[in-house]
Amino acid sequence: ETRDARVVVPPRPTYPPAAARNRQDGWVEVEFTVAVDGSVQNAKVLSSNPPRVFDREALVATQQAKFEARLDRGQPVASTLRRRIEFKLSN
Repeated sequence: ETRDARVVVPPRPTYPPAAARNRQDGWVEVEFTVAVDGSVQNAKVLSSNPPRVFDREALVATQQAKFEARLDRGQPVASTLRRRIEFKLSN
């Protein structure tokens, strides 16, 4: 069996209080490695809008997420993924 990594526990970022007070929305693009055991390693911000407002919360949430590792012919292997984490206040 060969398949991509799958999310088991998705990232659940905390909304930064200052951004919530200012009614700010935004997003962060994160790149990370899903290890053989499904843990997240080497998470880093590739880009964000607005810059730096949501970066820390996006990284923390990404590192707390859990995955099933990518399978290559039945064997778990590490893989690099990119995800865009949206920060939107409900109206």
